[in-house]
Amino acid sequence: DESVVQELRQIRKQMADFWINLEPQKLETFYLGEMGKGYQALLNSKIQNESLIESEQEFLRQLAAQLAKGIEAPKTINYLLAAMLYCRSEQLRIEDITKLPHWLLEDYQKFAGN
Repeated sequence: DESVVQELRQIRKQMADFWINLEPQKLETFYLGEMGKGYQALLNSKIQNESLIESEQEFLRQLAAQLAKGIEAPKTINYLLAAMLYCRSEQLRIEDITKLPHWLLEDYQKFAGN
C-alpha cells in the first residue's frame, strides 16, 4: 500500500535524523533503549528494499560521503545507523567489523547476513 510506504519513508527519515544528530556518547544508551527497539522494527520492515525517491538518494549520497571517511572518524556510527535504514546489506559493507562498538556488532552482522 503506497500510503504505508509513504508513512514508513517519513518515519525512516525522522529516525535517521535522530541518530545523526545524537551525541556519539549517547548512542549506546539510546540504541539499547526504546529508540533502538523502534529502529529494529523499522529495519525489519524491509523499507530499505523499496526504491529510493530522489530526495532519499541525495540523503544517502551525503551519508556515503560521511561513511567514506572511515569507521574511526567522528560520528561514523551515527551515519552507519542512518545508512542501514536506506541500504540493502550488499550495498553497505564495513571492512573491519571488529571496529564496530560491541552493542552494535551482533545487529550489524544480522543486517549484513554474516
